[in-house]
Amino acid sequence: MYRLPGIPSGRCLPDVCRSSEAWWWRKRNAALELVNQLRTRAYGAADGNITGGELTLDFILDERARELYWEGHRRTDLIRYDKFTTSAYLWPWKGKVPNGTATGSFRNLYPIPAAEMSANPNLQQNTGY
Repeated sequence: MYRLPGIPSGRCLPDVCRSSEAWWWRKRNAALELVNQLRTRAYGAADGNITGGELTLDFILDERARELYWEGHRRTDLIRYDKFTTSAYLWPWKGKVPNGTATGSFRNLYPIPAAEMSANPNLQQNTGY
């Protein structure tokens, strides 16, 4: 398990995309190599490879979005990078505003479903819901 300074939670990093995050903190050249391996596979050639100057944590976050597009990781990744509810990363209609805006940090957690709340009176709903 790797602990990443500056990234909330420091979760376990099992796959290639997360391995590149861990190596980012240890050895940028190794991270660059991992990202370029992934891009070579995706492009079918080295046409999509990047240089060391292009490799940033934001690039890795975006590359992870491209690589795992259909797998439902984006929300979790944005929360891990502290960009889901903050103004550090905006998209159209975030916060119900055309150009996007920060939202309440309580949205980093889902509400506990009403059926679960009814079944267990000891539960307390997550703040904000």
